[in-house]
Amino acid sequence: MRVRLGEAISGVVAGVSGIPNFVKFAWRLVIVGCLALVPVQANAAIDDLQIDWVIPVGGATNLQLRDYGGFAIDATLLPRRLYVAEADVIAQDGMKLVPKGGQLYLMIGHQFMVCSQSQELAPFVASKNRICLVDDNGDGSFDSYFLRSMGRSWVTGDEMWFAMNNRIPQNRLPIRSAKANEIDRKEAKVAFKISIGIGAQSDGSVETGVSIFDKFHFRGHCFPRKPIVESDGSTKSQCLMPDLVVRASNFVAEKIRDQKLQISFPQREISVRFDVAPRLMGARLMNGVYFE
Repeated sequence: MRVRLGEAISGVVAGVSGIPNFVKFAWRLVIVGCLALVPVQANAAIDDLQIDWVIPVGGATNLQLRDYGGFAIDATLLPRRLYVAEADVIAQDGMKLVPKGGQLYLMIGHQFMVCSQSQELAPFVASKNRICLVDDNGDGSFDSYFLRSMGRSWVTGDEMWFAMNNRIPQNRLPIRSAKANEIDRKEAKVAFKISIGIGAQSDGSVETGVSIFDKFHFRGHCFPRKPIVESDGSTKSQCLMPDLVVRASNFVAEKIRDQKLQISFPQREISVRFDVAPRLMGARLMNGVYFE
């Protein structure tokens, strides 16, 4: 099952100027007006170009209990698999695409596909664009390519490079057969962190939020929305994914900092997806974050 974390609180349309201080995300989770967590279909659409991001085991080690009683978790995202080009990747027409040793990130899809994420040196096309390579016949080598932007635009203010969400073109250009070698994903030149906040309400319900670069903020409710109070006076909730369990006790305390939370964070690899939709004039809107 995949879980979607609500709508954005603010500041998610690329091109919009800075977020006013009075609406910035706070881990106290008191901002209202966002959707609850809802289950959605697990499989990404075939035409949805997504980087295969994961939180690796041990990638969420900075789990801190704040003085107001909530938890703040910093989670590092890495590609599920990371490759480097075995040799210079050359298009059939002779255009230089990716240099030998250039890093290639695994993408989601029904075919083996990788894309460059970091800028390479000229004269390679990867100096100005992301190069996506596709294994068309399933033999383990790449046969075609297409281009995508670097995901950063001073015109629209788009900084959502981590969320490509483009359609995969049907008509791709041929390349001279190319292969890639897998390397340790910890060597990824381009990785980033998200922040997860978890806090209890006075009725024992638990809410959570996600912040990315302090620019994109999401909020949602954990399940069940109205948890049952158990015999020991605690409640049990599932947040973001079925195996992230939060127990809240003493949640009727007058002071939030006197409430008690216990979190059981999954000791497994966690997939993370970002839903971004196009808008006018090249701008994009981030609709949600998915965990599975």
